[in-house]
Amino acid sequence: DCADLVACDLAQPLQKQASCQAGNNYVALKRNIMDLANYRCDVFVDPADDLGDCDPLSMVGTYDAASQKTSYTSACVYPDGTLKRKTRTCNLQQFVTYVSNFGLRINNTMTRLDTVVAETGSGISVGLKSLVTQYLLDPMTTIVNGVTCGFIASTYRRGGGG
Repeated sequence: DCADLVACDLAQPLQKQASCQAGNNYVALKRNIMDLANYRCDVFVDPADDLGDCDPLSMVGTYDAASQKTSYTSACVYPDGTLKRKTRTCNLQQFVTYVSNFGLRINNTMTRLDTVVAETGSGISVGLKSLVTQYLLDPMTTIVNGVTCGFIASTYRRGGGG
């Protein structure tokens, strides 16, 4: 085991004894770190159960052909689009596993993001274009089409134009 103390030979010169003791001190510190149980392995609160855990590591998408949308289990997102972090402590071995799985958590999350954008992006784009046309471009076109330069000419002839 990499955290075992060694027996220092007191018959050795002082320098070797000091080195041996320093090695044992290092191993003792390492043991303390290995024995800790207060590493942070945070997850999210499960929106379906405020007492439950939700981890994007377990997120799975299922495509529904009828709605042409993908629904997710373990998505961890509340209906208002928020996430709530849940503090969870763990030991060193659990922490190592937690950190080593972080790439999968990120991959699951980014895959979901890509899927949602692909499924809703055109709807957002078309809807936004329609709103911009209705509430910005059409009113501006109406104003521009109604403008004539007649008032400028009459103002200028009266001497008000400079």
